[in-house]
Amino acid sequence: MIKRLLALLLLTSFGCQTPVPPAEPTEEMASLPETPVAADDWRLKGKEDLDEYLMGVTLIHRSYRPHPEEEWDHDHCKFCDAPFSQAEAHENPLRVGYVTENHYHWVCERCFGDFKVRFKWTVAEAQD
Repeated sequence: MIKRLLALLLLTSFGCQTPVPPAEPTEEMASLPETPVAADDWRLKGKEDLDEYLMGVTLIHRSYRPHPEEEWDHDHCKFCDAPFSQAEAHENPLRVGYVTENHYHWVCERCFGDFKVRFKWTVAEAQD
């Protein structure tokens, strides 16, 4: 990570316009302090009601499975709309994520990382 920052500094210091590609996530990066998500993040647009049912809740980290009392076969991340499914009907469905205790609201791992501080979530591991 430090090497990438130095490379970026050198490139920008000498006027080079070659962009440095973003780094792949690493364990070192996961331990870095959280960067707040902008209030105008595209994943929050038109979703003002998320605070009502996702603020301060406990999320369960688990493999995807449909809600036990409903007939649908997939869900979507409440933020980025990525599909969760056990079937191959969707292109690149997510298989693991975070779900509310009532099993209605799914959050993908990336959005969980981006919004966990803002929404003050706690996490429980699946008990199955």
